[in-house]
Amino acid sequence: MCELPQFLRQNMSRVNELLGPESLSWGHIYELPFLEQMATLFILIGLHVPLHEAVQTEDPQEVVLSWAEDNSPLDRWYDAHESEIEWRHLLWLAVVLQRNILAIMLFHQSMGALVAAVRQGDDSALFKAVRIDRTVLLAPTCADRLSKAEMLNDKEFLRHLRSAIKGPTKKHMAAI
Repeated sequence: MCELPQFLRQNMSRVNELLGPESLSWGHIYELPFLEQMATLFILIGLHVPLHEAVQTEDPQEVVLSWAEDNSPLDRWYDAHESEIEWRHLLWLAVVLQRNILAIMLFHQSMGALVAAVRQGDDSALFKAVRIDRTVLLAPTCADRLSKAEMLNDKEFLRHLRSAIKGPTKKHMAAI
């Protein structure tokens, strides 16, 4: 959880150079269920064809997991497509995948499942999601709930939100 943000902070000028001036908001992706989030991001980076090929095998999960090995099909795909990759999409994939894994580890729900619960009126799901990734507030469902709380001056909601913005507590992290 700490390595990616730390790496990005240490290499801020290079990251800014790679990303350019384009928008970098990924919060809206959390409106989708986890599998659709991954599918969308795989399409954005152009990795959907190898993924489709993996699905046709006897053990798709094993094939996809093998992509993490050195000199894997993923390495060969990357070498062949490096000039076409939009780095912000690759960064989105890394961050969204990391945050979903953390949400599943801490709360046994993906970010998409937490946002779906918010859509059903579960404020505690919103606070859990915010603890994992504050950009979830950019998802329309969460932005609508925040706007309603602001309009009604819902002090209790805003107090809980202020706490959630601080991120996972030591108690949450002890669970993993």
